[in-house]
Amino acid sequence: MIVSVSQAARLSGKSRQSLYDMRDSGKLSFTTDPDNGRVGLDMAELCRVFPRIKLDSSGQQPVALTGQDLTTTQDSLVVSALQAQIDTLERLISEKDARISLLEDLRSRSPAVPSQPATTFPVTSEPAPSRRRRGLFDRLADGLTEALK
Repeated sequence: MIVSVSQAARLSGKSRQSLYDMRDSGKLSFTTDPDNGRVGLDMAELCRVFPRIKLDSSGQQPVALTGQDLTTTQDSLVVSALQAQIDTLERLISEKDARISLLEDLRSRSPAVPSQPATTFPVTSEPAPSRRRRGLFDRLADGLTEALK
């Protein structure tokens, strides 16, 4: 069933210009009525873009949902989403509590580690000798020098 742009505007609660803008942005597609050649919107397309518009039981006449019906539908969706979030959070809290009690149990079982005094090193005023790594040639030269003495 194809409705005129004016009828679509009344059903959707939008202005005609808004519908044309939606067409231009690709959110809504218009069609041409084969009977009279006029531009309009197919009801299936209108119901897809505006879910609050439904077809009656025969599938022929559009019926706009009342504000009460729409609110009830939205409320039930919101309530079910919030309940799912609450269930997830309660599960996470119980897992956290179980981990905390396990850690406390492990902590109470382990023997206390005695604290050891800090190791002190003697302080000298002489700088530490350079610990440069000597290469093979340096060691050979030292060996030859010792041998020639």
